[in-house]
Amino acid sequence: MKNAGIDAWLVICRENYNDPIATHVGGENASGTAAFLFYTDSAGFHSLVFSPEGEATALDDLDIHEKVERVPRGESAVAKAVEFIKENGFSKVAINSSESNEMADGLTHSQYLDLAKLMGSDVNKLISSDELVYEWLSIKLPEEVEILKKSCAASLGFSI
Repeated sequence: MKNAGIDAWLVICRENYNDPIATHVGGENASGTAAFLFYTDSAGFHSLVFSPEGEATALDDLDIHEKVERVPRGESAVAKAVEFIKENGFSKVAINSSESNEMADGLTHSQYLDLAKLMGSDVNKLISSDELVYEWLSIKLPEEVEILKKSCAASLGFSI
């Protein structure tokens, strides 16, 4: 996030039309609209999910996010995320809207309109997650590095 120059990243996942980055943030099984918020502050990096009740239990059980907030039926996960964004005074919030990076272009037009309305006069704080998604996807876990090493060796006829 530091390399991309942003304070927070908001990924909105929903059933039947999910964001391309959903599997990377734990939102691939969205059964209702959920908002995944990643941010940094003086204490470090945080992940906070605003999720409908049923999915929140499953997300909590996975234990991959620092905090999962349950959103009661009839309330908006996105509105809860925007409230948190405003309370914390983030100046640059990346959203998945991009002209050149399909992995950073999952926000639908109707989702953007809803988000812009909720942001109100702070809508200018929303920026493309383009650079952030490139950074996010470029970092490999140790397990991924091992798979890549084995793949390269196999393609050259070596074994590891």
